[in-house]
Amino acid sequence: MLVPERAAAWLRALDPATVDDPLAAACTLGLLAHRTPAWTERYEELLGALAASPDTAAALVAAGLRSLVAGADRPSPTRTLDGFAHAEPWSPSSVVEGVATGLGLLLHDLAHGTGHHGALFDPWWATRPAVPDEVATLVALLLAPQRPDEARALFAGAPQAGAVARLLAAEWRLADVPVDDVPVDDAGAWSVAAELCGAGSWSALFAAPLVAGPRIVGVDTERLVLRRAEWWRGCLLLTLAPTQADPTGSTEFRLVGAEPRMWCQTGIDGAMTDVTGHGMIVRTPLVAGDLEFTPGSY
Repeated sequence: MLVPERAAAWLRALDPATVDDPLAAACTLGLLAHRTPAWTERYEELLGALAASPDTAAALVAAGLRSLVAGADRPSPTRTLDGFAHAEPWSPSSVVEGVATGLGLLLHDLAHGTGHHGALFDPWWATRPAVPDEVATLVALLLAPQRPDEARALFAGAPQAGAVARLLAAEWRLADVPVDDVPVDDAGAWSVAAELCGAGSWSALFAAPLVAGPRIVGVDTERLVLRRAEWWRGCLLLTLAPTQADPTGSTEFRLVGAEPRMWCQTGIDGAMTDVTGHGMIVRTPLVAGDLEFTPGSY
């Protein structure tokens, strides 16, 4: 699927060191990675940086998402749970922090086979504080992968407006939810995430690792992002989006993990491929366009 241009622009501008909402940024990066499963290198890098956030909940979510995006074959810089997972009692400062931390614990369990979610979140949720109306929609969003039925019930009684409501409306196919108050040029992370979300996309993000497969690496992200990077019927489909078009300039990246064979490349004029022992090297002019790689002979 194609990454919307607004999401690509948000990705180019993202600086983990100065981001206002690391939790929203981490979730948006996870949705982006699912859009371009053949190119996750940049998302892994950014999620790794967000995993160092002083916000414990955001750090746990970012670390867990990075593990699911990277796959089981690559280690994740997960934030240590020593001193947190064994703290007695666990006392979140707010219901949002508690549910967000629960989501991070769920991801950690999925990635590493631990049981922190059941041990910590379940007893806390059973005696949780009341959910204020002003954060009910956000809590419903964060709760959805953990308690789907309770999340839908909470959302049904919440003020349904804003980008988070639009995301849940897309996730649950709720065409009657009035969420038209989000400006089309809103570049906030939750707004970008809502644009990326389709039916079931949010739940899928927290359910399992991305399917392993050959991936693009070595993209010069200061000059280029990929708005499409996926396998379809054995072919690799890419859509290039340079930061600044320059037909006289060029860039290169590699495909690794693919079978050592020749590939037929079509699309951008002047693009070339070279198969080596380290993968397939792609050299292309810095122009926007599509590249398709069809497997050829060995």
